[in-house]
Amino acid sequence: MGQGKSKLDGTTMTIVFEGDSRAFDANHPIVGTINIDTNQAIPAYGIQLKLELIDSSKEVDYGDKGQRYPHIWKRRVWELNQMIDLAENVCPAGQTSIPFSFHIPDSVNLPQSFYFAERWAEFRCKLRYFFKAQLVPVNTDLLNNEWGKCKVRDRQRVHICPVRPVVNDPQFNVVVPF
Repeated sequence: MGQGKSKLDGTTMTIVFEGDSRAFDANHPIVGTINIDTNQAIPAYGIQLKLELIDSSKEVDYGDKGQRYPHIWKRRVWELNQMIDLAENVCPAGQTSIPFSFHIPDSVNLPQSFYFAERWAEFRCKLRYFFKAQLVPVNTDLLNNEWGKCKVRDRQRVHICPVRPVVNDPQFNVVVPF
């Protein structure tokens, strides 16, 4: 799954999903392991897990003289955070594997990941989910970059699919998915 996005010398963080799959349904938790390999002990409160839904779209309008006016937007539509606490507020030196189980609440009705592009690319829409993990340091001056992101982090694109309810129709004696 790559070496993560760690920017601290001698430190890597990698998200490994159970079954080595990045496709999940909304009724089951996202399960896996966070692998951290560091050559120094890092004071940290824990690991922040985040699932976020990003909507990125592009539309092209034309002026009365044939000019193209592309409109591109990207926004975070939804996000959910969970925290894994570290023992004694320290990420130890060496290799560490931390299991996680990320639960999506039943009350959340998430759309399915998808990509749509019109034939001549006049309109394009993407709904993509990203699963992120980052170390939450005790001393932010030590680990955070200029944008406030932790230097020890990883991000993976995942696919979320809502589970369709199955309805038994006694009239036809068949099972119909909705």
